[in-house]
Amino acid sequence: MKVCCDGCMSERREYLDVDTRRERLLGAALDAVREGGAAALTLRGVAQRAGVVHAVVSYAFRTRAGLVEAFLRREAERTLGDVWSHPLPEGGSLADAVRAALTAYADEVVADPERAQAIAELTLQARTDAELAAALAAEQHTLRAAIGTRLGEWSAASGVPIAPSVDTVTAALLAAAEGLTSWWLTTRDTATLPDVVALLAGGIGSRPDTVM
Repeated sequence: MKVCCDGCMSERREYLDVDTRRERLLGAALDAVREGGAAALTLRGVAQRAGVVHAVVSYAFRTRAGLVEAFLRREAERTLGDVWSHPLPEGGSLADAVRAALTAYADEVVADPERAQAIAELTLQARTDAELAAALAAEQHTLRAAIGTRLGEWSAASGVPIAPSVDTVTAALLAAAEGLTSWWLTTRDTATLPDVVALLAGGIGSRPDTVM
């Protein structure tokens, strides 16, 4: 992906506003991590991939931490759009709705394993980086709020209550999604994946008599 803008290495120049420039640079960042993994997500690496001078990327994100934060936020928003933009199935159980969501998520991981691997590595780095820990927590809050809203809408439309609570089911969904990602990236066992999703969905969607 070539980012034509001030500082472009190409002869052709095009003025881009800040948001458009950042978006194109993040697109180049995704290309970079698909090819080189999380280690490729550096200011210099993205500049090389985008075909711009280092100063352009540095101006847009300031530091590598700023670049990683913006990248993780963009990919979280993309996942929300790809996985949660479609209506959950009405007329079924909570387990059916959870299964549909986890299936969509698993399909995304299988379709683009390099992206999933890079996000997993960057998330792990962010947990131990003081500059990124707060951003990671904010990203998780955004994900939980958005998924919780969708579950609430599904519950209202289908008439199926969510037990023990929307917050708990949302947290379980995120935990299951992270576990699915780690398991599949390790095993690449696509044949067993639907059964694993079904078991996870059945567990999350079951209504416990008591909550520990």
